[in-house]
Amino acid sequence: MDGRDNGHGYRKWLHLALCFLVTFLGGTFYSYSVIGYELQRLWNLSTAEAGFPYFAALGAYGYLMIVGGVLDRKFGSEKIPLYLGSVLFGLGFVGASFVERNIVLFSILFFITGFGIALMDSMTLPIATSWMPERPGLAIGIARTGFGIASLLATPLFEYVIGRYGFNQGLRIVGVAYLFLAILLALLLKRNPRIDDGRGHSDIKGALLEILSRRCFWIIWIAYFTGLLIPLSYVGYIKQIGIELAKISSDLLVFLMALFALFNGLGRLIYGRIIDVKGFRYSATIAYLLTIIALALLWLYPSPYIFTASSIILYIHLGGWLVIAPTEVRRLSDPRNYPLGWPAIMTGYATAVFTGTALTGFIKDSFKSYTPLFPMAIALLTILGTASLYLFYRCRCLQQA
Repeated sequence: MDGRDNGHGYRKWLHLALCFLVTFLGGTFYSYSVIGYELQRLWNLSTAEAGFPYFAALGAYGYLMIVGGVLDRKFGSEKIPLYLGSVLFGLGFVGASFVERNIVLFSILFFITGFGIALMDSMTLPIATSWMPERPGLAIGIARTGFGIASLLATPLFEYVIGRYGFNQGLRIVGVAYLFLAILLALLLKRNPRIDDGRGHSDIKGALLEILSRRCFWIIWIAYFTGLLIPLSYVGYIKQIGIELAKISSDLLVFLMALFALFNGLGRLIYGRIIDVKGFRYSATIAYLLTIIALALLWLYPSPYIFTASSIILYIHLGGWLVIAPTEVRRLSDPRNYPLGWPAIMTGYATAVFTGTALTGFIKDSFKSYTPLFPMAIALLTILGTASLYLFYRCRCLQQA
């Protein structure tokens, strides 16, 4: 059947919009700085202690998303991870709102919240690509854009609700709203019924081994990790870098960070289109080259204008990599295994978050400046990027269908 007939008209765009909303919910974690600030202020915590819930949520999201694929494969229905995830996501927020001065319990509840959105998000790309099979990169780009722009609305939402109702009650209000919205999305979302992907297969262990035993999967994982490592590190410390290197005021940075979030979302759409037309290696090469150029300019000419332009490039490619690798995994995977394959590649995202944040902090503490980060990052991207794309990918993956 022609892929263009599989969309059921308006239903295709409706389901892409619903997938966008799921990732939008997940993207609200990028507004955690508002919650972290309140924890520091009210509970007298250090910056590191206040960050525990954030890293707990991201760890659950990146490393446990594959559970959603397992549930989908075992029961032959996307509804199981969608409903379970929606309940865990909302109740995690609500439960955290009742915690008083217990950062361990608060972190556990945020871990549950991260696990919940991971279960829901594990189904977004299989659903999105089932409705637009002829342009999977664009479908994935649209679905993933929610993550990129969520902080634009979520940050002022958190600030307003917490400012008006107080920390605990404000978090509870947001949690209840998220719970109902997540359940509604779980109710409405479903795969294209015209696409037969052969789910309900009982040999889940065999399917996972088939994915993880392929060298090509790990080559893409390394390329994905490398592409995300520096942009994620940069985003985590962008305020400090802007103030220290580019001498930009804190007030101006608030506006610029909102602008950068738009380009983060735009990057997912741009690279969704590029990979559909040009393929993985071309997309990844362009992403690496432009990232290296942005880092070099910021290293050599750290003016406010160069900082703004370089940051836009880095945010675009942070968003771009979140489309490039999942799209390539879909191309190389058995369609039945995609709900397992793309969550498996997301472990590269979580690893990049933790590794990049730790390395950047170590470099800053060791050299008392962020400047040495840039030549080190350029060297890392050049070596690992070239090796993964032109030594290994060309030999192992280029001819696979």
